[in-house]
Amino acid sequence: MPSARPRIFLGTSDTASCLTALAHGFQANGCATTTMVTQKQVYTPHACYDVIRGRELLMRYDYESAPKIVRGVARRLDLKLSVALNTVASPSYIRNHDVFVFIVEPWAPARVLFPLLKRLGKKVIVYYLGSDVRHVSALAQEYGADTSNWGPAFEREPLDPKVQRIRWAELYADLVYSVPDQAGLQIRPYRHARVPVEVNIEHHVPSRARPTIIHAPSRRDLKGTSFVVAAVEQLRAEGLAFDFQLLSGVARNEVIAAIERSDIVVDELILHGPGVLSAEGMFAGCAVATRIIEPPFTFFSPQVCCVTPETIKVRLRRLITDVPYRVELAARGTEWARSTFAPANIAAEILRALEGEDLPQYVPRFYLEAYRPTQPLSAQSRALSLKVANRFRPETKSILADAARRGVA
Repeated sequence: MPSARPRIFLGTSDTASCLTALAHGFQANGCATTTMVTQKQVYTPHACYDVIRGRELLMRYDYESAPKIVRGVARRLDLKLSVALNTVASPSYIRNHDVFVFIVEPWAPARVLFPLLKRLGKKVIVYYLGSDVRHVSALAQEYGADTSNWGPAFEREPLDPKVQRIRWAELYADLVYSVPDQAGLQIRPYRHARVPVEVNIEHHVPSRARPTIIHAPSRRDLKGTSFVVAAVEQLRAEGLAFDFQLLSGVARNEVIAAIERSDIVVDELILHGPGVLSAEGMFAGCAVATRIIEPPFTFFSPQVCCVTPETIKVRLRRLITDVPYRVELAARGTEWARSTFAPANIAAEILRALEGEDLPQYVPRFYLEAYRPTQPLSAQSRALSLKVANRFRPETKSILADAARRGVA
């Protein structure tokens, strides 16, 4: 570590307010921080950052309401201006910080920035939180997920650039954080990425005989909303007494207010949680239903009711009708969440890991052992993958020939 209390730079996306929460976690551990984003999140418009790049013109002139041609020109100018300003500011970013935590992407190309940071003795951390690292082809192959209704943006997402971004991070980062269902393209061992959540929320006990259920998907197709709605309609037809609220496209404070009035939170059914909505539900004292990897890992065992598209109806029925079970699950969930999602705890663990005190918890095997790319990978991507495998996974030497035949290394 460069110092006992390193100066932390965090950028460049505040996905689900995780960057802000993590910054506060580092501050609670005595670290000075700088936060940088390329744009404010739509659902948290009041969030404050030290640096905002990428919307320099938009912050001064609301061109989103202008004619289409003006919007297009303004966006391109904003992008060029952002690159120029970051180039000028890069020496101060680097000089004034010891540790760099990147969520989604760095402010400059990783292939350039990461080697430079390492030559200068800086620490680099990549913290993956979802689609920044996940590719639908790997998710579908490894977990059998049906991604057909996710839309063309996911189905046609270029594979080669994503693999290269991951490899540059794996080669140069001091720490890599991720979770299994998004790690299908990864090779290097990594640590569990816990979602840092901070929220001022009123706690209650979900003991009403007629419970209120909330489902608040960020994207309905990714969260399995159609299965949730179908289960709710079927349970209503059976005569069960409950209230249901579906929230989509609303500000976070409205979701929090709804959670405070609810007994049961139904989160995601396709991907594996628990995510931010689950955490907020547990903080509030709700019983949470979401999909998790089963059996759970010893180091990460969420206190939730595991639901899938196949099990949502029967397990939601129990949450509605079995009040003692619902209350007991909620109590366990609240206690678990307060420890697991606390930003100060997560930041403290990261600082310990930088000292070499914590070992990676996962060894990703799917990419090298079984993945079949749905798009051709470039020679550079394959070479980078081979370099990562040789450096961090020497035990895979015997399977590299098969990996080469599949076009992944």
